[in-house]
Amino acid sequence: MRNSSRFIRFLIPAGLIWVVLNGIGVISFSPCLFHLITGLPCPSCGTTRAILALFEGNWAGSLRINPLGLLSVGLFTSGALIILLERTIRKPLLKHVVNRCVFLVQQKHVAAPLVLLLLVNWFWNISKGL
Repeated sequence: MRNSSRFIRFLIPAGLIWVVLNGIGVISFSPCLFHLITGLPCPSCGTTRAILALFEGNWAGSLRINPLGLLSVGLFTSGALIILLERTIRKPLLKHVVNRCVFLVQQKHVAAPLVLLLLVNWFWNISKGL
């Protein structure tokens, strides 16, 4: 699990930096490989645009683009706060939080609704023609 924790410690700031650079126009959106191959939007299609809409204060627009944007911002913010708290109290919290989340997601009563919500979101993306 040590490698997973390191990866997440890298992923959180890297994701935030990517979104900021994308938002100010330093980099542009990368094409979705799934969309290029199938012609269909992937379940997370539009998430970056939804995050950028949130940063602009357009909550309704963000949710219309893709509700995963709000979820992503919540997860990245929570992860960043946990890392800051770890540094402050000098105790490893992120590893425990990640382990607990992985355990929860592996439970059928949690995994099934999450998969269902992701599928509903995917069909919604397809119906919007994203």
